Amino acid sequence: MTGAGARETDEIASGPAGAPRGSPGRNFAAWSWARRAGTVVALVAAAVWLTRSVGGAGHPAARTTAPPTASAPATATSSFSLDQAFVEVSEICPPVTDGVHSLVVSFILRNISAVPVAVLSVQPLLPLHGLSAVATDISGGSCARTTGAPAGLALAVGGQVVVSFRFVLPGTCPQALPIQARTQILVGPAQSAAGPSLVQDDLPVLNDLGAIRFDTCPAST
Repeated sequence: MTGAGARETDEIASGPAGAPRGSPGRNFAAWSWARRAGTVVALVAAAVWLTRSVGGAGHPAARTTAPPTASAPATATSSFSLDQAFVEVSEICPPVTDGVHSLVVSFILRNISAVPVAVLSVQPLLPLHGLSAVATDISGGSCARTTGAPAGLALAVGGQVVVSFRFVLPGTCPQALPIQARTQILVGPAQSAAGPSLVQDDLPVLNDLGAIRFDTCPAST
């Protein structure tokens, strides 16, 4: 045959153009099977992709999140009343004087409460004029040996400081008058919303100066 008929006869005998050469019938059958298998694989892959795409649109991937961290429990604070006593004068140190010009009165200020406190100030109270207060020193330690003041003048439960009042003596014999201490302390945590509470108290230190020997005072008989 010639022309189109001849080409058709050749394709049937040897397979379509591009098919592998060899035995006409066997090669054509193998090529056809491979082509059909490839088509099936392509269709399956497309179906899987379509299924995942459609399914993913309605069901987003699960998101993993860390479990919420439990809040730290609030720190328990000791309850207290601002009407209670927080500090006291627990010991009077021996007075120091030159008998003419100066006098130093020292004492131990101790925290007797169940909560820490911080000393804000300690000032002498004199009922009448006579002595002139010139300075107040606060240190650590004891009457026998003083040390550096605690940081922030903070007193733990049972803690103490040494308070020293420095006076200038009058030109005449000082009257036998009492000396008190006005204390101002801070109670409560500084981190609270309201902050620490200011507590003021007046504490007795010396009942009078009669027990101290001054050169300007007449000798007792």
